[in-house]
This record gives sequence, structure tokens and C-alpha cells, in this order.
Amino acid sequence: MFIKNKVFLSLVLGILLSISTPIFSQGKNSSNVGKIGFADFLTIYHSYSPTKVEDERRKGKVNEFQAKVDIEKNKIAELEKKMNSGVLSEEEKGKLSKEIENAKTQTSKMIQEFNLEMDSDGRKTIEKLIEELRGKVSNYGKEKGYFMIFDQNQLIFSDTSLNLTKEIVDYVNSK
Repeated sequence: MFIKNKVFLSLVLGILLSISTPIFSQGKNSSNVGKIGFADFLTIYHSYSPTKVEDERRKGKVNEFQAKVDIEKNKIAELEKKMNSGVLSEEEKGKLSKEIENAKTQTSKMIQEFNLEMDSDGRKTIEKLIEELRGKVSNYGKEKGYFMIFDQNQLIFSDTSLNLTKEIVDYVNSK
């Protein structure tokens, strides 16, 4: 996998160099000169206002669910305390033991279902936000006259003056 990615990256860089040399050799004053920049997409994503809103929404759902789980765990603890009190007959202990096991099973099932729901919601939310951001970064690039904008995580080296992260964060949060 690493070798394939390395070969792919080398191929992309080779193509970029072969097309960028003629583009950039036309002179600074030429209107055909394309600008190239890079940005940290992960920073942009985490700085994006709707991402923060979604994070808070999801955090609220988790806190609400945790309160429900805590109530169920407290009920189970009370039942276990009653069972271990020493005042119950063996028959009552047996019934209570089954009740405790059912409560634990239901709580476990409830947690699993919630986790699946949150995983699905998380994937959908992230996909939606990334799609929005790609559109906004693309619009930024077009408006500012960029030929290409790379994710900094794919770069081996670049002059830091080409880093557009802050400008893009400001741009996407202003729209």
C-alpha cells in the first residue's frame, strides 16, 4: 500500500512539475500564471463553525443517553443490593437474579444500539461537512485565482508562504 501511494505521489508530482514549469515560466505579470497553495484540511474542518455546532449536538445526545444509562445502572445496583441483603429466600433471590440479568442485558443492548446510531450519524455528519467544505475551499480557490490547493498532509515540502489555512478558515466561516 505504501509503495503504491509513493508511486502515485511521484506520478502526480511529476505531472505537476511538467505542467507547472511552462505555466510559471511565463512571467509574474502574465494573466495565465496560476497560483498554488496548500492548507491543513483537518484544521479547517475542526475550525469550521458547523463542525463545532455538530460536535455540540452530538455531545448533547451522548450526555442525555449517559443519564439514561446511569439511571438503569442505579436500578441494577439497587436490585443487587436487595439481593445481597440476606433477607430474601432462595426463591426470591432466584427471581431477582433473573430480573438483574434481564436489566443488564437490556442496558447492554441499549448501549450497543446507541453506539451504532451514533457511528452512523457521525459518518453521515462528517461526509456532509467535508462535502460542504470542499465546495467552499473550491469557491475560495476560484475567487482568489488559485490553480491548485493541496492538503498539507500530502506535501513533502512547500514554502510556508503558500499556506492558506488561516485564510480559508476565515473564508469558510464567513460564508
